[in-house]
Amino acid sequence: MATAGDSSNPITPKPTTKKRKPRKPKLAAATAQHVISILNTASSAAHTFLSQNDLYLLPSQSLQLESLLSSLPPPFSKLPSEPSLFHRFASSATLDFDQRWVQFFSVSRPNFYRLLSLLSPSLVIFLPSTIPPETALASALYRLAHGACYKTVARKFGLDSSEAACLAFYSVCKAVNDKLGDLFEFRRDLERIVAGFGWISLPNCCDALGFGRFGVDGEIFGRNGSILVQALVDSEGRFLDISAGWPSSMEPVAIFRQTRLYLGVEDSRESELLKGPTYRLSDGCSIPQYVTTVINL
Repeated sequence: MATAGDSSNPITPKPTTKKRKPRKPKLAAATAQHVISILNTASSAAHTFLSQNDLYLLPSQSLQLESLLSSLPPPFSKLPSEPSLFHRFASSATLDFDQRWVQFFSVSRPNFYRLLSLLSPSLVIFLPSTIPPETALASALYRLAHGACYKTVARKFGLDSSEAACLAFYSVCKAVNDKLGDLFEFRRDLERIVAGFGWISLPNCCDALGFGRFGVDGEIFGRNGSILVQALVDSEGRFLDISAGWPSSMEPVAIFRQTRLYLGVEDSRESELLKGPTYRLSDGCSIPQYVTTVINL
């Protein structure tokens, strides 16, 4: 405050001004329309290219392109319905040595139809008439080979819904287990298996037993739900025994003691499984037959 003898002027504060945030430039209507037109043209061209060339692209390439298209905003992300991939594929790949059979389904053409002839009687019983056995088998092999989701499998193979694709997959797996389960009887081929492990420095090893965790979508298992799978393989990674669907809360030892594999080993009639000849090392030590374990949870 200024006094009577003070000739100085009182200081008045300067008015404060708020800094305005820079405004984002608005996209002109004409520019927005131009961008939409370009996006529409590009997505239409991609859809056309995919529909005309999916039989000649690698499945990984077509699935990646579909994933990119589905990430676009609607309506550009909607993939058009198409005729069954298998029927178009079978009409195109008519030669037994066409490598596209292996690329698409991981089996040759002769092996596919041989497998179809073995599983068809069961698939006709398991599946409704709207899902032909050949479509079910092709869709299941495609999913196993490339990990495609049920929604993609349903659209590619002309199935009504993801639930129908899931039913086809389950039916094929059940038919394989029922009809071909005895082909995975490793006891019949134990000599070859032991020799194979010997080549990778695991003398007298009978098998490799592993456990894995697999995520499961849906409300039954909750968020981040998963199941445990026990698998037995030979030295080349071929599956010899599988037991799947165990709750993720179980310990591997508890799972193993409830499987058919464990019961078979414990059975008095088959207890000789791990009681074959021992392997003598150069230092004189003997190694009995054993199963090595790999736990990857």
